[in-house]
Amino acid sequence: MTDFYIKKTTMRKSKLSVKNWHILRNTFTLLAFVFLLNGIQAQNYTWTHMPSLPNTLYSPVSFTIGSDIYVVTGIGVNPGLTGTPYTMAYQVWDFNTVSNTWTQKNNFPGQGVYGASAFVIGSYGYIVNGWDSVNASTGPSALWQYNPSTDTWASEAAFPGTTRYLSAEFSLNGLGYIVCGFSGEVPGNYVNDVWSYDPTANSWTQKSNFPGGARENMVCFTIGNTGYAGMGATSDGMGSYFVESDWYKYDGSTDTWTELNTFPGDALYGAYTFVINGQGYVVNGMDQNGVYYNTTIGPSNKVWEYTPSSDSWSLVGLFPDTAIYQGASSSSSIAGYMGFGAVDFTSSENTSRYYRYGPGTAPYSCTVSVSQYEISNAVYNFQANGNFSPTAQITWNFGDGSTGIGTSVIHNYTTVGNYTATAYVLDSACSDSSNTTVNVSNINNCSVILNSNNYGTLFNLSASVIQGAGPYTYQWSCSTDSSFSSTSPDPVVTVPVNTPTSYCVTVTDTTGCVASACRTVVDSQTYYTPCQAFIIVVPDSAIPGYYNCVIYVGGPGPFSYLWNFGDGDTSTQEFPNHTYAVPGYYVVCLTVSNGNGCSFTFCDSAFYAFKYGGGPMAQFNVTNEVVVSALGVNNITKANTVSVYPNPANSEITINAAGQKIDNATIYDINGQTVLNAKSPSQNQVDVSQLTDGIYFIEVKVNGTSTRLKFVKAN
Repeated sequence: MTDFYIKKTTMRKSKLSVKNWHILRNTFTLLAFVFLLNGIQAQNYTWTHMPSLPNTLYSPVSFTIGSDIYVVTGIGVNPGLTGTPYTMAYQVWDFNTVSNTWTQKNNFPGQGVYGASAFVIGSYGYIVNGWDSVNASTGPSALWQYNPSTDTWASEAAFPGTTRYLSAEFSLNGLGYIVCGFSGEVPGNYVNDVWSYDPTANSWTQKSNFPGGARENMVCFTIGNTGYAGMGATSDGMGSYFVESDWYKYDGSTDTWTELNTFPGDALYGAYTFVINGQGYVVNGMDQNGVYYNTTIGPSNKVWEYTPSSDSWSLVGLFPDTAIYQGASSSSSIAGYMGFGAVDFTSSENTSRYYRYGPGTAPYSCTVSVSQYEISNAVYNFQANGNFSPTAQITWNFGDGSTGIGTSVIHNYTTVGNYTATAYVLDSACSDSSNTTVNVSNINNCSVILNSNNYGTLFNLSASVIQGAGPYTYQWSCSTDSSFSSTSPDPVVTVPVNTPTSYCVTVTDTTGCVASACRTVVDSQTYYTPCQAFIIVVPDSAIPGYYNCVIYVGGPGPFSYLWNFGDGDTSTQEFPNHTYAVPGYYVVCLTVSNGNGCSFTFCDSAFYAFKYGGGPMAQFNVTNEVVVSALGVNNITKANTVSVYPNPANSEITINAAGQKIDNATIYDINGQTVLNAKSPSQNQVDVSQLTDGIYFIEVKVNGTSTRLKFVKAN
């Protein structure tokens, strides 16, 4: 699932009289001239569905030598060469970018792997590492060199580091580089070391570590003499993945890494990348939502463009077919190529599809068709499809008085109504136009509310976007502390004792819509009240878009309940079910009262833990209750419930696992770092007195099964 809700509609050709066309021709010639004067000329890049590979492949490698793209290894179909648990591909395929044809070459002679690394030095291709076909946690270290002129492979110096797969790679100044990856040979599995290969000396040299930390499946490419890498998946410290959004460049001449601007969209891994005319492109890929659910949520379908001169990212459109991830991509001299991979995280449905993104090829044409994709409410991506020359002028009239230029444009309508968006193609020897109609019934007016919950002086702030077009950027400030700044949707802050403090957040969505909200907070010793409530909201592991809630209520009852679902709706039921009408991010609050003057409110923002991927809550279900008193657990409604108490805790927590013995308990801070590990804790109790006040996660293992809970440490 992505932030985009896509609706593709059929284009409609428009027929114009000669007189009207000449009028429009003159108008849009002037319009294009104005755009050129303002430096906004767009490249005439379009998507072309190329001939498919004869086999499906998942996680192969590809590299470009001359006008040929070579695709090697991966999980595929290769009768007679079956490994366990996968069938690996040993076939080598050559795609000629001039004739647009596939040719099978001699088989790869090395061990069958997927997720290997490949780079090109001179006129040779190189493949190294990868996950082996028997899934034995250690892949091959052999380095193989491919000579396309003789269609032969030669074994070169073995990789000296820990074997790995899903590394980043690039070539700089006659050297090949391997960055990070996943290794079964090291604790924690992820590595952040960097190695270079020199073909002249046939040797490897370890370089400066990647500064962003250990990870796998990064986004990477080379522009000029600079390597770029970032994003990718790393451990969240709780047995799952976390997708990063940082971005770096590497200078091979000085062996230095420099951190760049953070990627503004949903952080990605397994994306496709290529370089055209000095610009980097990132297409599709899986985001945090797909990682967390580990189900059939599809990859992102966004197309991003990176400009190194300004260190800036631009969303330039949507992928025009079913999104895929973890295939192979390569750059030719003028275009990018990508394909293969999977359609979701767990399905066996791999693909053989192959695509080209770039300028047209001679003989050119002005013939144009239009596709439209609904991004969010009144935000649309329009794409002009055709084989256009580099000099062709593609201009748009969106039907609301606004215009645009380029083959892929994004437009936000500001008024409800029916509109006809028309693309005009004008070249020296030809012209054409095409249009499509959109019905805008809901305007994208972004808005945000600011929530907070606290445990004494420790506050968890949260920005909840009510309406807007993601991805969002956040900027926090504090009126009394000019040094405070955060770009997180839910920062944790410490407020001075008995000092009202005002925090403000400004949220910007992908259309440029800006919304702000402020909130004044003051510390309160809420954890000393005689009645307490604590809730945990987690995504349903089987149903994308569904969230389940566990509630903990302590103190003398009976209790009354008031739920606030964050969208204006409330409920007084103990176990309500709620469906959200509008996709977005929500903060759920529960207030409990015991009729004796005690009232307690707790708001949960657990879903912001996956802020880079996120996902709309389709339905919210309160599924379980655990009643906690000062003496312990009084009632558990499910026999297999694992819980911790007291919560918040001061010096010690007790883990209740329905009478079962705890194998291991590991505590992580909100950054996913391990802060305490207790193996077979005595009487299922863990000493937390040395922890600083804050929010923590505890992973409890019982009979090999892990359960993750959130608790608060407060003195």
